[in-house]
Amino acid sequence: MLKSPLERKLLLYTDGGMCKGNGGAAFIALHLQKEKTRKPIVYNGEIWYLLKEIRKSWHFRSTTNNKMELEAAIAALSYYKECPLPNTTPGASNATASASNATASACTLVTDSQYVKVGIANAMTWRNNGWKNTSGTVKNKAEWQRLLALKLSLQQVDRPFEVEWVKGHSGDYWNERVDYLATQASKGTVNVS
Repeated sequence: MLKSPLERKLLLYTDGGMCKGNGGAAFIALHLQKEKTRKPIVYNGEIWYLLKEIRKSWHFRSTTNNKMELEAAIAALSYYKECPLPNTTPGASNATASASNATASACTLVTDSQYVKVGIANAMTWRNNGWKNTSGTVKNKAEWQRLLALKLSLQQVDRPFEVEWVKGHSGDYWNERVDYLATQASKGTVNVS
């Protein structure tokens, strides 16, 4: 029986990629638990066990890398909004799960994009300033508006998440996997393993 609110976790690895002006966006969702299952994964120095892995990717024509990074984050957080709460145990109510989520985030969005990490933290300020930042008008405003709306809707249903930055192409296994998916999607091949 799972006892601690952080005995289950959802990791959302995201990435955007480009090839010849076309883009790809991808995410990998890792549903993890502390209770032993078939596949151990080390995350932040702790051993977790894989319950389920979901991989999704999309192809976009004539776009930019930053838009693809944003589309990947939007898709991953949309998945989080719709999937069963990672902190729930079989038969547990959503109210119990929501109460435990209020004190500790069971979801982490992992990105190699500082643009996404910093932007998620600043999007509310940008909106309040008429979608202006220190450089002028916020680029990719439509995508930021969608991402902020999603972030706020997750807060309304007690689904907090953290954002973690990892350096791209530095040997992080899951970041390399999601990079591969995004790159393949930018070439027109989607949902590859």
